[in-house]
Amino acid sequence: MTEIESPKVVKKKLFSPIWLLPIVALALGTWLGVKSIKESGVEIQIHFPSASGIEVGKTLVKYQGLTVGKVKDIGIDDDLTGVNVKVMMDYRAKPFLNHETLFWLVTPKATITGVEGLDALFSGNYIAIQPGKGNPKTLFEAERQPPPMQVGTEGVMVELTSDKLGSLDVGSPIFFRQIPVGSIASYRLDGNAKVIISAFIQDQYAHLVKKTSHFWNVSGVKIDASLAGVKVNSESLASILAGGVSFSSDTNAATAENGDSFALFESETSALGG
Repeated sequence: MTEIESPKVVKKKLFSPIWLLPIVALALGTWLGVKSIKESGVEIQIHFPSASGIEVGKTLVKYQGLTVGKVKDIGIDDDLTGVNVKVMMDYRAKPFLNHETLFWLVTPKATITGVEGLDALFSGNYIAIQPGKGNPKTLFEAERQPPPMQVGTEGVMVELTSDKLGSLDVGSPIFFRQIPVGSIASYRLDGNAKVIISAFIQDQYAHLVKKTSHFWNVSGVKIDASLAGVKVNSESLASILAGGVSFSSDTNAATAENGDSFALFESETSALGG
């Protein structure tokens, strides 16, 4: 005669941990699969003029010192005008891969104004990214030069208008009373008659730039010969080698804002109306 198990025994067997193991394993496997797909990254393609300085598996993509991607493959494009670099980006960078996002290669380069890409001397060449707005995108064209410094809360960016660039260059210092307070960020032509120079002033000195400030070129050495003798004037050794700009400040005037435009005079005398 078959022994009938009591309801308590049956209930105990049904809810035994052994019965739960397959369900837990299935749930855990599903979660790990979804997590793996989500964190696998986003593949993008960047077109460069050449592969010089870029290595598969070594060259990283960085944003403000943080690694956000790595080069996984390099191939010649169909038109033989450059190379297509495939990059696996961190999945968390997906919101920043948009139409206005910029990429460029950072390599150490010594100039008169200093060493650019100094961190690349120790970590190797890397691809920098500047997040932008717009629709999502996975195909990008690399910038030939680093983009102009972005206006932010760390200082003030003003525009200087001049007939010619002279000896100024990106990185040329900006002085106030012979103290370096900023630098030239970029320059461009405005039609065929003017040059627009973007000048960046550091945050701690931004209050010195006023609506009534006058800017003048202090590049090189200026010699004034008269009956009283010969007068040699120069702002600093840096301005002799790399050019430079100086400006005036009026404590009673309103502080300049990002985007304000000023004329760049040839000398302090012409700027201050002497």
